Amino acid sequence: MTTRYQKNQIEDVARILRERTCGDFNEPSLMAVEIMEDFADLFAADNPMGCAECGRLQSAAPKPCPSGELHRFTWGFDRWQFLAACRLEEEQS
Repeated sequence: MTTRYQKNQIEDVARILRERTCGDFNEPSLMAVEIMEDFADLFAADNPMGCAECGRLQSAAPKPCPSGELHRFTWGFDRWQFLAACRLEEEQS
């Protein structure tokens, strides 16, 4: 899938937002949180998560996976990882 944004551009945006709005100890303001979420929405719309089994995009996932299992969204933009990089969500291990 062709996307407008490269991985390093997304990482740079997360780093800048984290540095400019959170610092080392401060919580981000409500406006900063909304801006971070807007960027996450923008990047997700450009490169939605897709199922590794059937290729269905997350936005169209209510239909069951033809594999008979749950969808495994393994490619595309990971909104939660981006927000974790901005310090809005817990890092998932």
